Amino acid sequence: MKLSFTLLNLLWVSRCCTAISSLSVNTTIGEVQGIINGTHPDVAQFLGIPFAEPPVRDLRWERPIAKAPVEGSIDATAFSPSCPQYETSEQSVYTIDAREFLISGPTSEDCLTLSIWAPYGSSEMTNEHLPVIVWLYGGGQVTGGAEIAYQIPSSWVQRSKAHIVVQVK
Repeated sequence: MKLSFTLLNLLWVSRCCTAISSLSVNTTIGEVQGIINGTHPDVAQFLGIPFAEPPVRDLRWERPIAKAPVEGSIDATAFSPSCPQYETSEQSVYTIDAREFLISGPTSEDCLTLSIWAPYGSSEMTNEHLPVIVWLYGGGQVTGGAEIAYQIPSSWVQRSKAHIVVQVK
């Protein structure tokens, strides 16, 4: 993928996205099924959507290859594994003072996914174009991932109902 192509796509996406009124969305790779959890009833969440083929074997350390279409639907109701991270028994700021930066759950090389949080509501809400915030977490393969509680934007989208968040990992 060329950077210019990706930036143009993001600019286009940021001009045409709206709140949604369905948890089933058709995409270029297939139908994606999202979720609404009990604590954020006005937020549609699509978690762990693959955007590239798994970077394993011959694809390891190569550019991502776009995900091929799948048969059936994609279950986007739970986070996918976080990308592998360096683990050590050495003490650091992350293991002593800032444990909330550490990932929870499994890790896997098959981690090229994105998650989307969007206002969920009536058809009147879905006519207004909303800004899209793209979140690329950092961490240098030491920390960071999708399932870090303070980085999950559900509460923010629930409060504002005025933007969409896309998290890429």
